[in-house]
Amino acid sequence: MATEYDSLKIKKLEGLEGIRKRPDMYIGGTGLEGLFHCISEMVDNSIDEALNNSCSNISVKLLKEGCSIQDNGRGIPSELHYKYKQSTLSIVLTKLHAGGKFNKLPGGKGAYKVSGGLHGIGLKCVNAVASQFKIKVLNGSFVTSLVFSKGLKVTRQKTIGFSSKKGTLIFFKPDKSIFLINSIQPFLIIKKLREVCFLNPGLKLNFFNYKSRQYLFFLSTKGIMDYLYFLKNKDWVSVHEKPICLVFSDFIDEDPNSQLSISFFYTTNLNYKLYSYVNCIDTLEGGSHLNFFKQNFSKVINDLSYKFNLINEVLSSSDIRSGLFGIVLLKLSNPKFNSQTKNKLSNVDICKKTASSFFKKFILFFSKNISFLKKIIEKSNKVFYFKNSLKKGIEVKNHFNLDLLNGKLADCSSQNFTKNELFIVEGDSAGGSAKQGRDRKYQAILSLKGKLINVQKSNLDKVVKNREITIILKSIGLSDLSDNYNSLDYIKKLKYSKIILMTDADIDGEHIKTLLLTFFYKKLKFLIDSGVVYVANPPLYKISRGKSSLSYTINKFTFNKCITSFFCKKKLVIHGKFRFSDYSINKVVILLFKIHFLIIFIKKSFKNNWRSIFKTFLNGKLKLSLFMFKKTKNVLLNNSGGFAFLKKKNIKGFFTGSLGSLFFLNKTLSKLRFYGFETTFFIGGGAKTLYILEDSLFFIKINNLTSLLNTFFVVSKKQFDIQRYKGLGEMNPDQLYHTSMALGFRNITKIYSDSLFKNNLIFENLMGGNVSVRKSFIEKYYNYLQYV
Repeated sequence: MATEYDSLKIKKLEGLEGIRKRPDMYIGGTGLEGLFHCISEMVDNSIDEALNNSCSNISVKLLKEGCSIQDNGRGIPSELHYKYKQSTLSIVLTKLHAGGKFNKLPGGKGAYKVSGGLHGIGLKCVNAVASQFKIKVLNGSFVTSLVFSKGLKVTRQKTIGFSSKKGTLIFFKPDKSIFLINSIQPFLIIKKLREVCFLNPGLKLNFFNYKSRQYLFFLSTKGIMDYLYFLKNKDWVSVHEKPICLVFSDFIDEDPNSQLSISFFYTTNLNYKLYSYVNCIDTLEGGSHLNFFKQNFSKVINDLSYKFNLINEVLSSSDIRSGLFGIVLLKLSNPKFNSQTKNKLSNVDICKKTASSFFKKFILFFSKNISFLKKIIEKSNKVFYFKNSLKKGIEVKNHFNLDLLNGKLADCSSQNFTKNELFIVEGDSAGGSAKQGRDRKYQAILSLKGKLINVQKSNLDKVVKNREITIILKSIGLSDLSDNYNSLDYIKKLKYSKIILMTDADIDGEHIKTLLLTFFYKKLKFLIDSGVVYVANPPLYKISRGKSSLSYTINKFTFNKCITSFFCKKKLVIHGKFRFSDYSINKVVILLFKIHFLIIFIKKSFKNNWRSIFKTFLNGKLKLSLFMFKKTKNVLLNNSGGFAFLKKKNIKGFFTGSLGSLFFLNKTLSKLRFYGFETTFFIGGGAKTLYILEDSLFFIKINNLTSLLNTFFVVSKKQFDIQRYKGLGEMNPDQLYHTSMALGFRNITKIYSDSLFKNNLIFENLMGGNVSVRKSFIEKYYNYLQYV
């Protein structure tokens, strides 16, 4: 029997209770995305002040348990509201749809001309999902404070001081009962502030990460032109000299505050990318403003091409956009978004009211820059003819049978897509071991011959004609490199739920793996986005004693760790002033290996000064407080987010580098000092106290770290049989299966893409044709790689 439905079942949620009940609706989720959205809401409020020329400085601090945002804007009004007879500050933070962004009056008489905030909801959402929400407002006379928890007042509004300054300071601590995660990712905040910096030229932004002691400062003078240069990779080849930047003021007739800014350039690439923003809000899904630009830009190009007799037939929008890379920034008084997360603009009237204005100004620009127009047409024509010829080539290729796969693909017998796996290996030797050792029911093996073509610096014509790429496509169930592979629907075409790249564990194998990953990322990215692509981690070393295998390790670092654990199990003793217990020896050896790798990193970073730095930290003379002074002309920020000190601080000579490793070093050294180790033990020169390695088979005296580690490896070679695999083909089929292919035993890593821009940049730097860019990239990050 159905339950009765009457007035007793109707419930009205009061205050901000509805937001806490259904947070996903307001902040887009309760994971990383929702947490970042809360911070964005607070930052966007400060940006709205900057958009109206009322703020010049914004500071964001990522603290131990939350995040704080401070600006020097006008400050949220805190006096008694004339109508509701309550604190205006309290109303703004607790009453839905209350705010100063509804009355954007003509002539700029409202509180805001343009703003990203619209609904009077954003800051209330942050307040509702916070376990602690503190706000301080400076109005030029008084400093007002108010504290909330879970949307409810904890303290009354107080005047806590006096100040002639203006601004707002907010502290937000996420509620653990709401969010699935509580750690805020700094790279998302940095990306947000960097965008804001470029979209608001002249605005100063500061970021400080309490955990890593990272301090960053952002300032742009040329706005989206600077942004375009920042996004543009040095490996991209432009078809014209300088980027184009156009600004259309009074873009919408009924909105005198509206402004459309467009900055773009053309490259020799086939793909295009347009970033779109509305009132400094990143519209990730585009919307009417982006659609308007794409449609009308193509129409302008076609109309002008006919006018100047540059083409004989209409070019498609996709042909004209090929190679286009740009930024579209729209500012208007009353934007309409599809949701509170503001990912997409939905102002339909933009297209109707502004097309004629857009046409006139663009036609005027191209009429004065015919040479640039000709280059766009020339590029678009090349794309048109190339696609046609490529299409014909693909049509012919599709008539080929699958003889190409004979001898290359050893398929599995199962038709169960969810369990089937494809292992891609290099060479007949590795393929032979894998084919013999596999689970024939669910595991297929594809062996490639030679290294794959580098798709990053090869044109599409070369890529589609490459034999190995054709073999991969046919093996996984795809016919060609279609541009339409952008939907999960194409997963249905696949024959395997996992595509596992299994290459040798040495340098050559890493190179082949990199070429394969480049191919999948650049040409079949939908597979990575769908979680289909994996990388196997086969062993590089086998450690055994007699006939019994003790362990397999995948790299030198895990090999060292494994050897260390064997020593500890044998009750090895290191003693100087006192003997260590079996428990403490394990901890000491691990700390010594950490110091060893840190010293390698510091030697490369600080060159000849490393001993001075090491001694100073070990003796406790160089303390954290020496680093915590304001950024002046003597302190610069480097690109990696560390500090470059131009001032001598108990150190002979100058040095540059990130502070994070030094703080970690100081902590590790203090632990080793507890065990009686001296400074000279780590930096050479001989320690006064002898450290003795004892076992039933040896008694060795040592007095420095290098001797200790060398002794470890000398003794290990006598104690254990160590085999280094040159390739997968050297492993027996059963060894390869149990270490790299068997469920429950293998070590595989899922490949995913977390940052499109960041990943594109890495592939272009490392796999592109610009040697100087690749060299500088490797030189910059080599030290960090050695440390890892």
